[in-house]
Amino acid sequence: LINDSNYNNNIMFVTDDKHPEELKYEGHIDSIIRKAISLGARCEDAYVAATYNASKYFKLDNFGRIEENCNADLVILDDINLVIPHQANKRIIDKVVKDLKASSEQFFLNVSDYGNTSAASIPIALNDAITKQQIKNGDQIMLIGFGGGLTWGGCIVSI
Repeated sequence: LINDSNYNNNIMFVTDDKHPEELKYEGHIDSIIRKAISLGARCEDAYVAATYNASKYFKLDNFGRIEENCNADLVILDDINLVIPHQANKRIIDKVVKDLKASSEQFFLNVSDYGNTSAASIPIALNDAITKQQIKNGDQIMLIGFGGGLTWGGCIVSI
């Protein structure tokens, strides 16, 4: 059905049944996308089903942009002392580091210690970074998270 143009805009992928050990190495929604592609879905249709169709269904398809009368600051990655991303899996974080041509030392990882702890992964990682003295007064810290292709958010914190 996903490759049928009569249906592909109405299909969405969701999951909540992954074992923590699977999440650690395979991720969450990306494993569903990979499975759909391996079963014959076109790559673009699999991504749309896992992201846009779900946000459209929940009426969130206008999120993720700067609205009129809102302010946004431009922050350069070089201005950030430490990035603490959602600890979905190491492969995703490594890919982000590579795509941004960033230094892996700039990204804090502890997914190998806890696995994907979902919404708790950023506060746990923040606590670990503080405990390991990787954050000091005056640092600019980026906290950034995502979930299942449907939600995302981030902030810059001045310590």
